[in-house]
Amino acid sequence: MVEPANSDLSIGKQCKLLSISRSSFYYQPKGETALNLMLMRQIDE
Repeated sequence: MVEPANSDLSIGKQCKLLSISRSSFYYQPKGETALNLMLMRQIDE
């Protein structure tokens, strides 16, 4: 995977070698809202 501390290869070069976009490396997924979780539980019942 991408190693941010690697001084030999920049993050951009590592991402290019792995064929992933640099933005996907920085992406932080957001969790579900309490409302969504409640609705999903109700749907599952």
